[in-house]
Amino acid sequence: MSAQNFDIKISAGADATQMKNFNNGFTIIQGLPFKTGNELPQKTPVVSKIEGASSQTNYKVGFFADAEISKEFWNHWKLSISLGVNQLAYTYDTKLPANNLFEKDTMMKQISDDFGETKLLYINSRFLNVSKSFGRVSLQLGPVVNYLVHKKYNADFFIIDSVNSVFHVISEQRGNPKKLKLGGHFNLRYKILMPLEIMIGTQYFFNSIYESVGTYEGMYKKSNPLQLQLGLSYRIAYF
Repeated sequence: MSAQNFDIKISAGADATQMKNFNNGFTIIQGLPFKTGNELPQKTPVVSKIEGASSQTNYKVGFFADAEISKEFWNHWKLSISLGVNQLAYTYDTKLPANNLFEKDTMMKQISDDFGETKLLYINSRFLNVSKSFGRVSLQLGPVVNYLVHKKYNADFFIIDSVNSVFHVISEQRGNPKKLKLGGHFNLRYKILMPLEIMIGTQYFFNSIYESVGTYEGMYKKSNPLQLQLGLSYRIAYF
């Protein structure tokens, strides 16, 4: 095969994000009035903090899609670069220990089903990846860059006390996600037909997906996820 060969492929599939279990922190504000002025007696909200609350994580299914161009440089060895999107999705639940607001231990998902539901969408590039073909099988590895373009999760949760005309706020100590993430990528591809391959891969984030400012230390240190990917790759051009 000539050393001048180029391939252009498109790939798409599903991914599952695995996060480590971690300890979480919260700020609770109790007794915020619905109204102000003379309609209600002045009430001073009570502020308390919870630290070290145990959190259990679980994976969710996300997706990825990208286009890749590669060039063979020697004896079935190739260099490649890709550009696409990658969704990181996962969930978790945290046990709040008994406190001023709850008389007994309470799971946060009992307060809100949305708690812990996280979806982060990145522009994704595997740049200067190296691959080697062995007949129908090829292996690829190298660095990957992710740039955040959309986030979806809640960090503040409200409890209404209509009898006393007040509400309470439970705020998770969860800072903003980092815009730029670096990681490593590895995949294995098996050629089903001449242009079509099945792809199994993994991506690991080298550091936390959250900013340290505003994020509880236990969450910050454990939030470097591992993604498992399964999809199809199709060669659309060869020259």
